[in-house]
Amino acid sequence: NEPLLLVGETGAGKTSIIRYLAYLTRNNFRRFNLNAQTEKSDFIGGHKPGKDRAFIWEDKILVEAMQKGYWLVLDEINLAPSQVIERINSLLDDDGFLVITEHRGEIYLKYIEYERRLKVLIDQFKARGLDLETADKNAKEEMDKNNYRPIHKNFRLFATMNPAQYAGRQVFSPALMNRFRVKWIDELPFEDMKEVVLAKFDLPVDLVDKMMNAYKFIYNETRQVEKEIAHYTVRHLLRWAFRIQKAKQIGWSSDINKIAAIEAQEVFLDGLQEEDKFIRLRRVIEEEIARNFGKHQDTNFGISVYDDKVSFGEVTLDRSNIERQRFIQGEPLCLTSTTNLLLKKLAKAVLFGENVLLIGPTGGGKTNLPRYLSDLLKHDYTALDLDGQTDISQLIGQWLPVPRGGYEWQFGDLVQALDKDWWILLDEINLAEPEIVERINSILDDDAFLVINENGGGTFKRKQGFHLFTAMNPSNYAGRNRLSIAMLNKFHQIWVPQDLQEEEELVIVNHYFDRHREAAKTNNGMVEDLIDAIAEKASRSGLVVAALSMVLLAVMFCMFSHGSHEAGDPLLMGAVFFRGVKKEGTEETEETGLGWFDTIKNKIKSVAVNRVVKRLEAVAKIYSNDFSLKIRSYKGKTWGITYDTVPPTILYPEEELAKKGVNVIIG
Repeated sequence: NEPLLLVGETGAGKTSIIRYLAYLTRNNFRRFNLNAQTEKSDFIGGHKPGKDRAFIWEDKILVEAMQKGYWLVLDEINLAPSQVIERINSLLDDDGFLVITEHRGEIYLKYIEYERRLKVLIDQFKARGLDLETADKNAKEEMDKNNYRPIHKNFRLFATMNPAQYAGRQVFSPALMNRFRVKWIDELPFEDMKEVVLAKFDLPVDLVDKMMNAYKFIYNETRQVEKEIAHYTVRHLLRWAFRIQKAKQIGWSSDINKIAAIEAQEVFLDGLQEEDKFIRLRRVIEEEIARNFGKHQDTNFGISVYDDKVSFGEVTLDRSNIERQRFIQGEPLCLTSTTNLLLKKLAKAVLFGENVLLIGPTGGGKTNLPRYLSDLLKHDYTALDLDGQTDISQLIGQWLPVPRGGYEWQFGDLVQALDKDWWILLDEINLAEPEIVERINSILDDDAFLVINENGGGTFKRKQGFHLFTAMNPSNYAGRNRLSIAMLNKFHQIWVPQDLQEEEELVIVNHYFDRHREAAKTNNGMVEDLIDAIAEKASRSGLVVAALSMVLLAVMFCMFSHGSHEAGDPLLMGAVFFRGVKKEGTEETEETGLGWFDTIKNKIKSVAVNRVVKRLEAVAKIYSNDFSLKIRSYKGKTWGITYDTVPPTILYPEEELAKKGVNVIIG
């Protein structure tokens, strides 16, 4: 009965070992995921709003486990602040007791010590002439009166952690480490991994032999690079085997080697980025997969929509026949080959029950892909934008005052999605602080659950309809945090490229041209003229992506302006945007087609100034009739205002309109 700390790399099976041992010995198993925002009240107990506006005490998972004899795992213990863990120091000592000073000073004693003290009292009462039954009753009442409580004899305490080098992990103090029996858990040997695959999946032995050959090679290659680039564990091997078995059962192909090759490419290559440091690794993994299973490529990714289902190549998902409760309105996507393939990859992840992390540069469509997939399948969908100020209450929930007095608990977006079977996208996940993200760690595991300690609301388990998508820019973008290896390891990662084939870019541009050309005929034909100019010049200038951005601005115009005087604003944004995306070192000649930038700029420059004036007139009406401002252009780099004149003068920077002025104009 010693506190046990298991230390090891992610995917080594630390928590699974304890859970399985509890299962074999028929002990109740409980798990509590710690994070940097964990407070002692989260696992010991605290007061919460009750009826009649009164606060009531509620025991939390550690005290409950001691009372009921559970096996409790404090998972990721070195994510929590050390001072929080130090709170249970006395429980880790040899005499193993815990005083709940936060409540009524209850003293929880090890079962043997409690029984020893109880026996002393029983003997004292028997010495006074009481029979055994009465002495036992009086002794227990005396122990209770003195706030002594027994720790159940079946209670066991475990903890797990990754090495301190993992992102967000604390260095465990020697004093605290010394109180645990510490065991290092190695990753499974390859031979053991093979046994696991053969036991769990109905796959031919010769295929598993080839899988192990490929996995050994990939494992050894990736151990030579930084873990942030690629870090594969037994989780990836099992994910690969599960995909092959599922594809085989559905009957996607009669060629098991083709299935194995395509699924290996997705499991091991989909998350690799397009930077130089990934190129060699991608090449050698591709070669190893081809050496074992032959060269195969997924070319079947056409999308077919039916009343009751949608097919993405051979992958078929059912459409919901229930009216959607939650969805996000958006434009239909232009289905190029790249978009279709990405949608198929997402559809596979949904079919296999995998959590998805979409990684890629800005503008690649990461946010739109899961939203559009949910539209196709008529599934409930919500999204939450994360940032550096995101609080755990947005994900989990919080107590809020109610008009009638008192407080009411309101669940956060993530818990609502879990409870109601929605899909949810956590966008810009690496903008949030790591401790916020680590709070959802338990959802990413195979048993997928979330314990809501914040309100004592119990455990939410993942249902079949729930699915978690996340999206982020690469960690080298400003302000982004590095997700821990342990968290990345639990996602199926998909790289979403920004650079498309030129043919695809032209298809996308023409798609939006055709979709909005009629609406663009308003505003004296300015938008139509501009679209025609873009269509004529985009391919020659090599700036098709920039052209697409311009068309999207025209779409904004079509959706919101309805011919009003504000129609010029998106055009203004687009024109100055174009001015800033000329290719470095390219001369503005008729041959390159770049001379039209200045033509567009000059064409709507007067419109831009008029928009500013109209905004100022609107402001004047809000305040009073004699409120006024002047505006003049100047050669500076930022907007400004001078009070040296009467009325004050807005200083308008010609050269920095897009960067500094647009927000003022449109907002």
